[in-house]
Amino acid sequence: MVKCEAFKLDKQIGSQICNEALERFRIYKSFNKEKATVDNANTAILLYLGKIATNLFLTYNKKEKKFRNNVLLKTYFDDIFEQVAAHKSVEDLAWKRDVTVKICKKLNQNEQKVILTDIEHKKHTRYLPDEVTELLATELEVKKDTIRKIRERALKKINTIINEINQQ
Repeated sequence: MVKCEAFKLDKQIGSQICNEALERFRIYKSFNKEKATVDNANTAILLYLGKIATNLFLTYNKKEKKFRNNVLLKTYFDDIFEQVAAHKSVEDLAWKRDVTVKICKKLNQNEQKVILTDIEHKKHTRYLPDEVTELLATELEVKKDTIRKIRERALKKINTIINEINQQ
């Protein structure tokens, strides 16, 4: 968590790294008490978990840096606009609006809510923060994991419609 704050990353990322470190510790059971450099078992375990978390953070940071350098965060609707020229005329903007409205009408109400929330947060991070996911789940009266499924289903619909539009 301290490293995430130092690099100005979201608290959610720190939580995910901590959870992953604990999960790896639990699953792999590779901690060896005899190899510990300190006598206190609790301190040795904390140092071991800290090393796992540090490695996970470095891996995350490396991937994130590569991602930031190579790819700009795009929304789902950016693929629609492949056909439109670089200049932004009134007709182009009207066409973009019409296509976006057409796509939104083909999504059900839950899918619209999840996609719009996801697009809003894609300006800042790649993933929805846990608090937002929980808020959406309570608002839509579904389980937290269902939000991911709704998002996947909506993305499939959006991609299908975009492909149809780009084929025309």
